[in-house]
Amino acid sequence: MPSPAHRFLSLTLQLKRWKMAPSLTYKQATDTQSHPKWTVTLKDIPSWHCDNVYILTGYRRPQDWRGCVHSIYAYLHNETGNIHTHLWPGVLSLYFMVTVNPSQLTSGRTTWVDSAVFSIFFASAAFSLLSSAAWHTATAHQSPEVCSRCNALDYVGIIILNAGSSCSSLYYGFFCESETLSLYSSIVLLLNAAAAFVIIDPEYAKPTHIALRTTIFIGLGAFSVIPVFHWLIVHGPATTLTAMGVKWFILSGSAYIGGALLYANRIPECFHPGTYDYLFNSHQILHVCVAMAVYFHYKFMSIALDYSHTQSRCTQPVFL
Repeated sequence: MPSPAHRFLSLTLQLKRWKMAPSLTYKQATDTQSHPKWTVTLKDIPSWHCDNVYILTGYRRPQDWRGCVHSIYAYLHNETGNIHTHLWPGVLSLYFMVTVNPSQLTSGRTTWVDSAVFSIFFASAAFSLLSSAAWHTATAHQSPEVCSRCNALDYVGIIILNAGSSCSSLYYGFFCESETLSLYSSIVLLLNAAAAFVIIDPEYAKPTHIALRTTIFIGLGAFSVIPVFHWLIVHGPATTLTAMGVKWFILSGSAYIGGALLYANRIPECFHPGTYDYLFNSHQILHVCVAMAVYFHYKFMSIALDYSHTQSRCTQPVFL
């Protein structure tokens, strides 16, 4: 029985031999009289449109921007779930970015810095989620250059979310330790900048580099383990995990990593190609995990905010 690697290589070679489907304008893409079939199969799309060889049906025909936007709501295709699992959490993050009020989350006295920290976190989440939704909308675009740019935007969004989440957690984790906060924050920003430099290269957007991309993203998230050990040593397990809310931080990181591992290994669709074309494939599971992780991180920030302003040893917060 051929191994998954051999099956993947075989399918990839087949993709290169398949012909490109004709591109459609918005009028053509929405004209059900002349084009009654809204979606096509894997063999009917350009090879550069394929991201997952285990998704066999439900592909949109190559089309212009208006056609791509129209596909968000007009009909069901294999990117519908990916679009909406990040579109609406992204809109919700925008709402919280504008309306969040940290003073309602603690009996202590908050400052404008707390509002800024929460707003930056929700802004990074909104940017990441909405850029992801935009990328999945654009995967049917007729231009490879447009698809490549939108893909790079999606990766940059992931890095921005990681930076926004990390800096907010570091602020409350080292609320009374300005030098330590500055050190960790500088390392986080440098690591994310280096990752962005690699990830935005179009070469790494190819499906063949999925393992490298996943390793980079997991590596960025794994760095967060170091501050957690720091907090455990300084504050002890009980205070760190419960009073400071770090158990929610760990849960958030676990959701990110778990979703990324399923996506990197194309689980479950690799076991039954064609079964999960529209629902419950690894990319949709990853999206749900990311949305859950954003919520878990918000829970952590809310508890850490209250701890910092009511139980920490310093009377004045450290400014970012």
